[in-house]
Amino acid sequence: MTGFTNNLSNLPPGVSELDEHINPRDDMSDDDYQISMCGHLYSKLWVTQLDAEFSEMDDAVTAILIDMDKHQFYPNVWFVNDHGNIDLLAVNGDGTYSTVDSWV
Repeated sequence: MTGFTNNLSNLPPGVSELDEHINPRDDMSDDDYQISMCGHLYSKLWVTQLDAEFSEMDDAVTAILIDMDKHQFYPNVWFVNDHGNIDLLAVNGDGTYSTVDSWV
């Protein structure tokens, strides 16, 4: 986990450095793309900004890249799996992607 430290003794009472990692949804903007699992047995992917469903992650990422280029706006891309775990993705212009950070 990026920025994780187990030395929390210097923080004010009730404040944890982990607070920023506990709920990344607070960091999600309405402009960000959010990919979430949906459909029967979570066999589909839903992209909120596109209001569209996809069968494959590669197809969802390609559609996101096309939309980003169309609007010349490049917000964050988040993936929320069927357990509610959240990944911040780095999406490259060639359609490849990788996980930058994850929250369980």
